[in-house]
Amino acid sequence: MAKGNGVAIICGSAPCLQEEFEEVRSKRPDAIVIGINEAIWKIYCDILMTYHIELISKFIEKSVNKNIEVHTSKSYPDHVLKYKDVVDCVWEGIKGGASSAIDAVQICLKMKFQEIILVGCPMNGGDGYFHSDKAPENVEGCPRFGNKGNEFLVNKHQRRLIEMAQEIDFNNVFSMSGFTSKILGIPRL
Repeated sequence: MAKGNGVAIICGSAPCLQEEFEEVRSKRPDAIVIGINEAIWKIYCDILMTYHIELISKFIEKSVNKNIEVHTSKSYPDHVLKYKDVVDCVWEGIKGGASSAIDAVQICLKMKFQEIILVGCPMNGGDGYFHSDKAPENVEGCPRFGNKGNEFLVNKHQRRLIEMAQEIDFNNVFSMSGFTSKILGIPRL
């Protein structure tokens, strides 16, 4: 299992992913790279963090790293049992409601990373994805953050991030762009 010391780069799936990743990676070459959902299709990641465990096989099928570790914050007993063969680590006590990126941030905080940088995670909503303008809804019908027309979901997640910033110590958490950079700040590169 990847160790949580040093720097974690969390990769989302927004169109800005590649450019932001390259900029951060050039300054933090030893960082552990964590992909959220489809980000592992574009970037070689050490860890996949996903709430959508019903899609793990689909994510890994196109992953650049076929031996990627899989972590989730979806700890419902029936899900854990059903997907125990494909999940390496299940994290408890993750506060939801502010997107998969912020779930991944909380996991990285539990792993004791000293610096956490979000790339491809502007959390503006409706930006599309690096691989398409629209992503399919997941099996459980959960709307996808980057798809247009999800203003209610976007506002809900943004409000939740603002609340969480009052509850959780995000002092060593940064973002390269968008709404998340306004709340978390931009890293010194």
